[in-house]
Amino acid sequence: MEKKIIKIWYDKERKSLTEAFFAEIGNFETFISEITVAEIERTPDMELRSKMKDAVSRFSVLSLTDAVEWVAREYIRHGGSSRELL
Repeated sequence: MEKKIIKIWYDKERKSLTEAFFAEIGNFETFISEITVAEIERTPDMELRSKMKDAVSRFSVLSLTDAVEWVAREYIRHGGSSRELL
């Protein structure tokens, strides 16, 4: 999961959609990468950073392995995100 998805949870205009998404995500094993953790840590707004850290505290963190990089490339290839995030 990318930081932008987590950040949207706290966006007033898109909050209801993101809350519904996060309500459903509890039914799945959710993963974030070390990159997402680092992006959250670099968030300048301390309150938002704290909220995002709390939001992902139950997610499994994936180390950057060849397999994880392959999944990221496939995600991008299928339009899930942009190359700048790799």
